[in-house]
Amino acid sequence: GSIGDAAALAAAGNDAGVKRVAALLAGPAPNKIALVEALAAGKNQAAIPALVAMLNDPRPEHQAAAATALGQLGARDQINKLQSMLTTPNAPPYVTMAVAGALLKLDDLSGYDKLQTWMHSEIPAMRAAAAKALSSRPDANWTTTVRDLTKDGDPLVQMDAAKLLIPFDPDLARTTLARLGQDQNPTIRDMANQASATALPADLTQLKGLLRQGDPGRIPAAQRVLELTR
Repeated sequence: GSIGDAAALAAAGNDAGVKRVAALLAGPAPNKIALVEALAAGKNQAAIPALVAMLNDPRPEHQAAAATALGQLGARDQINKLQSMLTTPNAPPYVTMAVAGALLKLDDLSGYDKLQTWMHSEIPAMRAAAAKALSSRPDANWTTTVRDLTKDGDPLVQMDAAKLLIPFDPDLARTTLARLGQDQNPTIRDMANQASATALPADLTQLKGLLRQGDPGRIPAAQRVLELTR
């Protein structure tokens, strides 16, 4: 079927879907990051060769997505390749962060010190990105930093922080996303309400409230309500 069908199958771990998405990644497919994320979600080890090939993609954002996916798939045989990327000259910081975060998921600390340095950056978005990369090994400093980011002036930074806090401080995550769900920017509202509907621990009262919102968050909220009330 369509590219969307192939991605959905790959995200479910289907062998044929993984094979189709891998073939798409080798060509000029649109939205390759979404395809990489589908491979990561599927947890199918057959996806690893296609993701390794993406590490050499000319677009840095594709390299970063592939590195993150390899960490999620537990591709320990790629540790040496990822370590070599930590010292790539002139690499964008977000690529190095993604590589360091992937290595951390693979129990390799090669990029840990770099991530800790970025966690103390003067730029909030940089701190948020480093916190995301360090989320597999949170400590007290990590928690304090991410909680502080929920009060940043940038709503996107607040949202990233709220999503990171869901497993550790769901109450603060919930209140932050609820506040962002009332933001003047409709895109921010939509993103926050979708995150509330899909990622937070189930809260039937909140989900029913989202059903009354005039945004895409109603669809995942309706799905969660059905799951809770069957």
